[in-house]
Amino acid sequence: MYFRVLLYVFSTLLLLGCVGEGETSKSVSEDAAQTPVPVGSEGGVIRFDGTGTLDLEVGAVADGLTLSVDVGQSQAFPDAQNSLSKVYSITPIETALFDKADLTIPLPSDYQADQQYVLARLVNNTWVPNFNSRIEGNFISAEIYHLGIYGIRKLPNISTFKSIGPACDTAAVQQTIRFVHVADLHSRFGYKERLYSRLKSLHLTSLEENPYTVFTNGGDDYEKGNVAEQVSMGRASSLATQAMKFDVRVVGNHDYAWGEDELLAYAQDETALVLASNTQYVGEKAQGFATHKFGIIDVGCVKVGFLGMTSGPWNELDKEYKERPLPDFIDNFVMDYEFTEVAEGLVRFYGEQVDYLVMVSHLGWVDDRIAQNVPEINLILGGHSHDKPQIHRYNDNQSIVIEPDIYGMGATVIDIEFNLFDKTSRPVRFENDEIQIDTLDINTFHEPLDNKIAEIVKTYLEDPNYKVAISENYPDRNDIEKVLADALMFTHKVDAVLLGAYDLADPFSLYPWQAGGVTQQELHDAFPVERQPSNTLGFNAVYSVEVSGADLESMVGQQPQWQYFGEQQFNPDSTYTVALYKGAALNPSLFFNDVNFEKPTALDDSWRVIEEYGRYRTGQCLHLDTDTQLNACKEDEFITLWQFDNSEDPFVADYGPSTMKLFNPDRKSYSDEVIFEKISQLEESIPSLSGFDATVMKFPRFKINEGLKVRHNVDANGDFVEQGLVSDYSLVMDILWPSESVAKYRPLLQTSLNYESEVEDEKKAEIRFESIEGERTTGGVGFDGFCGEMLPDTWYRIALVFYSAPFDGTFKVYINGELACEKTGRNITERFALGEQFLLLTDGTWAAQPGYLNAALFAGRSLSETEIKMMGGPSAKMVFSQEKATTSETILRHQQSAPGRPYNPWLEQRNKFFK
Repeated sequence: MYFRVLLYVFSTLLLLGCVGEGETSKSVSEDAAQTPVPVGSEGGVIRFDGTGTLDLEVGAVADGLTLSVDVGQSQAFPDAQNSLSKVYSITPIETALFDKADLTIPLPSDYQADQQYVLARLVNNTWVPNFNSRIEGNFISAEIYHLGIYGIRKLPNISTFKSIGPACDTAAVQQTIRFVHVADLHSRFGYKERLYSRLKSLHLTSLEENPYTVFTNGGDDYEKGNVAEQVSMGRASSLATQAMKFDVRVVGNHDYAWGEDELLAYAQDETALVLASNTQYVGEKAQGFATHKFGIIDVGCVKVGFLGMTSGPWNELDKEYKERPLPDFIDNFVMDYEFTEVAEGLVRFYGEQVDYLVMVSHLGWVDDRIAQNVPEINLILGGHSHDKPQIHRYNDNQSIVIEPDIYGMGATVIDIEFNLFDKTSRPVRFENDEIQIDTLDINTFHEPLDNKIAEIVKTYLEDPNYKVAISENYPDRNDIEKVLADALMFTHKVDAVLLGAYDLADPFSLYPWQAGGVTQQELHDAFPVERQPSNTLGFNAVYSVEVSGADLESMVGQQPQWQYFGEQQFNPDSTYTVALYKGAALNPSLFFNDVNFEKPTALDDSWRVIEEYGRYRTGQCLHLDTDTQLNACKEDEFITLWQFDNSEDPFVADYGPSTMKLFNPDRKSYSDEVIFEKISQLEESIPSLSGFDATVMKFPRFKINEGLKVRHNVDANGDFVEQGLVSDYSLVMDILWPSESVAKYRPLLQTSLNYESEVEDEKKAEIRFESIEGERTTGGVGFDGFCGEMLPDTWYRIALVFYSAPFDGTFKVYINGELACEKTGRNITERFALGEQFLLLTDGTWAAQPGYLNAALFAGRSLSETEIKMMGGPSAKMVFSQEKATTSETILRHQQSAPGRPYNPWLEQRNKFFK
């Protein structure tokens, strides 16, 4: 039977007890069993059911709120067999509090002292345990942040989740457990660096060294990484995470990105204890949320207890929610953000069942607070902070906090040694530089994982290397937003675009793609998606709003540092559709005075808008960022090839506008030094070219004022076109260096004709071959670091591709048709752009060495990867084939059949380029 106690807001309050000096008086109601009692925003203690109390802090509820309490029997509620007899309904149900309230309930007669109990709140017919519950005397109490239905629940017993390593050796006196920990991987699977494969290899190598190795993951496996996640709506990231076969992992805040179904699938794991200690699923999906509040793993002779929590949510302004009431991430997942109290409670309830306590955490800096306040936790394997890798120790070094590297770039490996008599422990190594491992220093790989990830990516991406658009220039932030604005006006027919940072002191990052072919991955990297709030478009997505011309003019005037695209003359009475970033569209008052938006409309994530536009531009034979025609759609006029086999003048080009001759300001005779002969007729023996006796140039050790001079005779292009320079170009050469030449840095290209050695670096740029000496047998080519491994006395086809830019240009090296390296940096600037002439095989120093040249090609544009691959390795005759616009049948078929990606006939018409 129920009885209702109505609690009305009155102005008269009774005071109970005395108030000491410095304390604040708090109103206390009479027993409300018979008489309604008042409470207001000033807080107070509400009494019910004789001795039960609800102690509200000041400001916890709003003025004018009427509360009521129903007291009922547990048999009327779900899962009654695990509840004690009474259940309390505090209404309005599900009202979120602005501050905490202490709920104290008397223990009923069916309470059993040998059981563990917590207060719990009923949400969607599911009981949500409150782990800060405490039993004192005849009462159970807990801090709460919601009004609702509360009961006293039995805690379930915890059994061992699994065992790691050999069974306990009862004769052993000590044992070492190794923890290999990563966090914040953010879908960095499928990258050419093979980060996941290296990390898995580290785990397996550690297992070989110590079978008592535990592989842990501190959460945030989604977002900001492989574009396959975006195309698959999250599924690719969960499959890649499960393929890693962790032993223990915790759910991170980004792991809520794709909503309920994806999160439930992500939690399903055949090998991992998946932790979500401060989360309760209250939905109705059959598979449930396969996570644990607390877990136990037997590692040899040591029982290790694990808990793990998720940090708070972030909003569309890329800011963490700070003020109460804090929202849950998504529907049906109830969060408890009282992290320390949850940790204390779990330790209190389950700590005595284990020998060693580990928190695999996604709380960031909160980890240190928990370590200081919950000393029973021995090791915290953290995540979320995105700070540099570090280790902190507290409580006389008995509590250790570890934060690993992020984005798959590192792991933390720590060994804990146990005395098996008393289960005391100590870290074997605990200096930061001893336990932090750089992923790129791991030189072993796990091929089965590589194969699995390749299969996952292939399932959802038409082709990871498929170029959806071609960029003529290397863009900066403003250029990227200009392309986005053009795309919005085309794809969504908006009238104007106004784009700018939410916080000028800390604008969100836009990572530029490179000049040349642009993949889906590179577009996504420009606008990495973080779906905030969870399961909505990313915070850098675009929305449209309807405003008057007067309001639009006001908006542009109020944000002078933002980029505006659209009409410059505003008709105050006209209505304009304006595109904005998500945060500005949903929070106009933060950015514009006296301007409101009635119904902002979500358009799409920014990278997807550009992708659709880019496919269209490619279909029209236009660059993504300029109106110049694609090279693949016109006859190439800027390619020159020299085979050096013209008997009358070997320097005459086979075809093309460029010219080559000896650089000879001192008018020296080279008749005895620059020799054009068949390989078989040379005095010395060198390898043939694919079995053919080709005519080659034997060149000497050119001095400072000697070499080969090329006048390119092509039009200026790229970022420095206004300066009359060729910014984007390519150079291909078949070259052999004899053994006696390779102990020096051999020049290949100098962009300036000024050969004086004292010329400043910013006036010229040089590409050289690496010296090979000492124990080294191979070397590379480049500048400021070298690419590739090449042997002496061996022919190689070297292709250099340049995209010079004002800030971060790009330089690519291909060896025998395969990409050897790609460098982006501040050094690839105007000094790499070409004037009318440049030099080969000399660099203004005395480092030149003799060698052999079979053929050379200069292109007054950046050759595509496909074009270079088609050229292959060195051959008697260098053959160049221009890449033409073609339809990829494989890609068209994939688009129609790939799971997770609906067939789009409109896009099919634009997929016409570059198999």
